[in-house]
Amino acid sequence: MGVSASSHPPLEEPPLASYPSVPQVDQWGKPEKKKGKGLSSTLRKRFARRRRAGKGYHDHAQVFRDLIADWSPRDVVSLVEEYEATSALKEITLQAEAARPPASTCKRDLGTLFQNRYCSDINLIYQGTVFSVHRAILAARCPFFREMLNSLSSVCTEVAVDIDIAGVSTSMFGELLRYLYTGELALPPSGGGNFDVLYQLSEQFGIPNPLEQDLRYLLETGIYSDVSLSFTSPSDATPSVRGQTAYVCDHVLMEAEGKPCKICHGPNEFWCHRAILSARSPFFRNVIHRQQRREDGGAHRTRILLDDSVIPRRYACILLRAVYQDALEFGAPSASSRDVSASEQGAKGGSRGEVPQSAVEEAMQLHEVARFIEMDALVQSCEDFLVESLSLESLLSVLRWSSQPHGSAWVYRQAVHFMREEFMGLAASPLLCQLEKQHLVDVLKSDFLQAGELEVLQAVLKWGEHQLFKRVEEREPNLVSHTAHSVARRGLRRRDLSDGELRELLSDLLGCVRVAHVLPQDSEVLLSCVRRGLVSTPPPHMLGDDLGTVHKPPRAWVRGRNSHGLYVKPRLFTPFVEEAKAWLEEQLGSEAGEVVRGGHPVWHMSHIPDALYMVEKPLSFSEGLITGHLCPPPHDYTRDLVLDEPTLRAMKHREKELRASGSARRAYAVVRNHCDVTKLLQLRVVREFGLPDRAMELLHRTSYQALEEGARYKRHHDEPPPPPPVVHQPTHQMSRSCCSDHLNELMPDIAMATSLLEQLQLHPQEPPSPSSGGAPFSLRMF
Repeated sequence: MGVSASSHPPLEEPPLASYPSVPQVDQWGKPEKKKGKGLSSTLRKRFARRRRAGKGYHDHAQVFRDLIADWSPRDVVSLVEEYEATSALKEITLQAEAARPPASTCKRDLGTLFQNRYCSDINLIYQGTVFSVHRAILAARCPFFREMLNSLSSVCTEVAVDIDIAGVSTSMFGELLRYLYTGELALPPSGGGNFDVLYQLSEQFGIPNPLEQDLRYLLETGIYSDVSLSFTSPSDATPSVRGQTAYVCDHVLMEAEGKPCKICHGPNEFWCHRAILSARSPFFRNVIHRQQRREDGGAHRTRILLDDSVIPRRYACILLRAVYQDALEFGAPSASSRDVSASEQGAKGGSRGEVPQSAVEEAMQLHEVARFIEMDALVQSCEDFLVESLSLESLLSVLRWSSQPHGSAWVYRQAVHFMREEFMGLAASPLLCQLEKQHLVDVLKSDFLQAGELEVLQAVLKWGEHQLFKRVEEREPNLVSHTAHSVARRGLRRRDLSDGELRELLSDLLGCVRVAHVLPQDSEVLLSCVRRGLVSTPPPHMLGDDLGTVHKPPRAWVRGRNSHGLYVKPRLFTPFVEEAKAWLEEQLGSEAGEVVRGGHPVWHMSHIPDALYMVEKPLSFSEGLITGHLCPPPHDYTRDLVLDEPTLRAMKHREKELRASGSARRAYAVVRNHCDVTKLLQLRVVREFGLPDRAMELLHRTSYQALEEGARYKRHHDEPPPPPPVVHQPTHQMSRSCCSDHLNELMPDIAMATSLLEQLQLHPQEPPSPSSGGAPFSLRMF
């Protein structure tokens, strides 16, 4: 009992790949960093940043501290609250960007193989019940079935099983077979009877090894193999085979007589098992199924010919190791290739912390092969490898590949996140000028860009001037291009560039630069852009103080009545966030933490516009809006999407689970517009179900059709009108409309001011509810 009955001869551990060891990195490919211990360490962090600041790099923290030196504590509190809301949105956004359908494991695929009886080659008959199974799996996993199947001829397709143990029902026998496929035993608890039966079965059948060990044994020994993979090039194939991606050879392997087939015979043959191939890949399952139908379910050993131009031969061992072990190892092909790789690395003497570019390119090609054979586990393994190997050297190739139709949208999202986090280093490298405009737009439009607006503006100008210089070179006549007067030889100065052409070239990128937040405000780069007309609207501090106040309010940084439409949402730049919190800690002392966490809610009157006509008649669902839901109607490109009812119910159930998570509850507590949080959660659900991103709008609309149906029911039954609006503390229950913050904007300033003062006088000492988390007050209209 203590020794595994199906143990195999000891196998030597295959040598590992000789690629350089990769240091411990996080999911974005950066070295792991320890998190800060709390708000009290912000001063030490600021001093450390100042010590690290080298020559030529201005101190972001000091510049930002000079900006907020004249601000009132109320303005800084509002800014920190905005930072906290953006931080909560960033957490939800990262979860949505990392979402993808779960990849199936080998254990799950083998369980599906047993349940659906794909490509079975023998039937076991037990107590009149037929179980379609696979010879190779049973023989490798259980000594009892190994002896029984080895005694049968290869043409035998049915065998009766007799077990001389009382109490083994057909359902228990089926669960035992499932255990051989998955390594998991699920029997209903029925006292000690099952344990006694299992003990007797273990004596007769033996205890299998771990599933991973037996699969590895099958792969490395080739025992019980019944199919081989051979690769052929177009020049080697006959006209009948040429043009086919996969071809099953009609020749049965014979040892004594017969000449080998000229098409399939070759030195590179890879023997494997049709049961494992059909379980892991629908592509191979269909090929084997066609072959079995042609042979009437026979168990002959056959060859599958693959086109080497579609599925390269050099990836055969990598594919098989991924099929059997769910592992991606680029060092798997052969020992000679590993020795060559090791010698090359030793000769180069390069750093051992970077993945070779050749491995990145192989992962891209292998990703396409994995998608072709429909093996999702290998697809995601390639994607994980590409993301972990992201660096400035591999970024450009990964971006170009992932943005292609045959690339990976998931990898592209992670590459864009890498650019957001490493934008400072990217802007200082020559790689910036090689990026495409759409790549820069996707990075610069984010609220989470880790760079100051001055660096963003400089990077945009640098990229635009380089692109304009290339245009000028391309427009130069060929007769002049090889002379001393050519642009390439004499050089092109910045003053020779056309500002109008540069403005047109950078129109999309300059719209993503938040010029009102460029620090320092008297930067020469910003002044030059304004003088050259590259910035259409100067920042507010260049327009003068039209209010005539002594201290100018931070109209471009803080939401408020005095912003006058000049407010621009600040980016979540870490030095600015830490400096703002440190300033509050110095000014307010121990109360700073409560203020930052929303312990003192403030009513933002200025968020409510002067629009009395907005409260006359809410738009109905037929007019494009749902009551309490001010999202625009779905676009035309979503009309061709139809979700079946079971899928829609499963997606709504998953959305409900995500709404109850800690990150979602925190975001609902601090983010003013709950619709932004809800859409990010629904986008994550859509991606987890493998649907296109545009399906999120359908899920978002269907979530509020019940509100419209309820409103129609109330109108038809002549119910009394809703009570007048009252001040309340918003709860985190999901029954609240996700766009309820927009409802506050429907109340005009005059009506809100009088009703608000009355309510505040009626309830002056009402404490905030614990479930509200200190969220701001709001008015509910419906």
